[in-house]
Amino acid sequence: MTGVARILTIIAVALWLPLQAAVSSLDLPTSTSNATASYNQWLGTSIQAGAAADPEVFAGGLTMRIQKLVPNANTTIMIVGETGLAPDLSKVLAVYDTSPFDSLPTGVDSLVTVLPDPEILPLGHLPSVEGERAWIVFGVTAPDFDQALATGLYYWRFATATGPTIDDEHDYSVGDRVAESGTAGTGWSSSVDTPYSFSLEIVPEPGVAMLTAIAAISLLRRKR
Repeated sequence: MTGVARILTIIAVALWLPLQAAVSSLDLPTSTSNATASYNQWLGTSIQAGAAADPEVFAGGLTMRIQKLVPNANTTIMIVGETGLAPDLSKVLAVYDTSPFDSLPTGVDSLVTVLPDPEILPLGHLPSVEGERAWIVFGVTAPDFDQALATGLYYWRFATATGPTIDDEHDYSVGDRVAESGTAGTGWSSSVDTPYSFSLEIVPEPGVAMLTAIAAISLLRRKR
């Protein structure tokens, strides 16, 4: 890492870490069965605002328990709003850089952490009205014909129980609904069920300096 990158890292960590609080289901027991994400089926899991939810917070880093079976260069992860109890892809709140998926081992359950794309952040605040949901959605936007299975194939583990999954600082909790879609994120439907395995950082209105530092670090990492 260059000297400039080290300085930017120190600045970003100093500004970012004190602001972190997370909504997480990672500590809940997970199922041995699989929820499949691909070009033909996207998956979604929700977070929900409480009565005292902060109206000026954004989605931060996201960690997911994923198994990669067949890679695809067109994976997408977003935070979106809701319409009719299901994810609404027209209400995008955050878009993530999925390049960490490239280094995931094949056929092994892994925790992968992604950050909001430094070229597209931030897009919108998380919902703050009590009971409103935001959705974490994961899928594949297009076939990858360089792979044996062009649709890609990933498993997103899900919890078998509910538990203490609340971010008390900003009053958000893991939602009570999950969702799935058809091809390329169309035709969403949702149901009450245990959540997928994830941890989402909730961060307050970020300053320009912090966003600049995080974006610069991400871009430097891509160039290495």
